[in-house]
Amino acid sequence: MLIHATADQLTTFMGEQPDLDVNVDAMLRKASIMVTSVTRRDWFPVQDNGMFADDDLREAMADATCAQVEHWLNADINPLAGGAQSDIVASSGVDGGSVTFVAPTVADLAAATDALCADSLRILRNAGLATAVVW
Repeated sequence: MLIHATADQLTTFMGEQPDLDVNVDAMLRKASIMVTSVTRRDWFPVQDNGMFADDDLREAMADATCAQVEHWLNADINPLAGGAQSDIVASSGVDGGSVTFVAPTVADLAAATDALCADSLRILRNAGLATAVVW
């Protein structure tokens, strides 16, 4: 399995150290699988290890992987949990006042762990990849 980005590349991409309470390596692995999946039908020369021979395409794969992990981190989504995320408060009330939050459904959370975010797809498309993906 190809891992397209490292924790150091993620830190550089994000401009800050990611939260160390999450398993960044596992998130990068899952994001790499997703990026590889959407580029399966693209044609590109590869090295013996399966990585892109072209530096720009290799960088696009790394950036798309990092963008996906950044999306999960910013949205507080654990891609390893699928739809079984932590409890989400949908409404709260105190002394006659109430606030209701629009909370994602379990299906929304599961979809967010199985599909690349828009930024990842844009990075790949701008590099001429992921041409078979419909969105």
